[in-house]
Amino acid sequence: MNEGQQRGRLPLASSRDAPKFEHQKPEEVRRFMKRMETIFTIAGIGEAKERKNKILDYVDAQTEMEWRGFKTFKNNEASWDEFANEIVKAYPEALDGAGSVTALEQICRKYTRMGTEDGPEINAFIRKFRAQATQLMDDKGVYGNGQLVQKFLKCFKPSFAELILLRALQIYGHHASPARKRHKDNKYELDEIIEVVQLLLEDALDRNIEDFDRVIEKPANHTVKVKTEPRETEEVMSNLQDSVMAMGKEFKSYTQMLQQTLQQELRSMTQAFNARPNVVHAAQASYSNVNQSGGSLGRCFHCWEPGHRHYNCPHMKRQVAEGKLILVDGKPRLKNADDDFPKG
Repeated sequence: MNEGQQRGRLPLASSRDAPKFEHQKPEEVRRFMKRMETIFTIAGIGEAKERKNKILDYVDAQTEMEWRGFKTFKNNEASWDEFANEIVKAYPEALDGAGSVTALEQICRKYTRMGTEDGPEINAFIRKFRAQATQLMDDKGVYGNGQLVQKFLKCFKPSFAELILLRALQIYGHHASPARKRHKDNKYELDEIIEVVQLLLEDALDRNIEDFDRVIEKPANHTVKVKTEPRETEEVMSNLQDSVMAMGKEFKSYTQMLQQTLQQELRSMTQAFNARPNVVHAAQASYSNVNQSGGSLGRCFHCWEPGHRHYNCPHMKRQVAEGKLILVDGKPRLKNADDDFPKG
């Protein structure tokens, strides 16, 4: 800096408007570094060594100790840009405007098992989750819509997540319906699920206001009496009613699809049957022959000749008379087990 060049003033580190960085918020490091660089430029501080020392006034004690250990801090020959790059690389949670898988995972770990009673927390979660999910889905293709919806729903209580899906079914219809034609692993868009969550939060808020107006009464003596009513029971009943309605709608859709399929199959079978009338006549004739002859295909069970039954078979009677066979309970048997059964 030239001797005559005027320098600005740095904001006090303790002032409200001064940039601050705390190790508990590593995702803020990139934004903090950009703000500090702007302040240094306005203040006319360009020397790397001075910048590196001054920036430590705006961080907490633990961060100061860690940053003093960086190679680019101890090396007086290292530039400001080299020092800033080393800091940013040390914080993988820091974002550069694009979506981060690590940041999304941190959001999901922070917001867990939420229910309708966690309205403000859910709204904050939606803002952060959608910001990361949009970038990951559009720019990097790391996650598909179906995967993001599943990850989103896992942050809620199981009962609330089930209610979200049931209300989505009620609003948007079945995923396999002709109007949607979506895969079972990608039933709804993330924005659709978020809209359902916001509707459920509004319903819960409306019920809370109604409860407040209903439970407070003013008796004749002008003293306020608060009646306790089972609001949780009412909420459970409301959710149950929503679930029954959604299940009924889904069952009706499945029934209609099944009925259409069965009707189509019946028409196909009827057409195929009517196209082959000779098969019916042949079956009837075969059945008639069997009935008349008393044997399989109208033949004797002994000699397999048509026109008589086995107990009237002339060949069997002749073989018995010749001593080739004996009758046991009216059935022909060999005299000796080693003999061959006579033919003809």
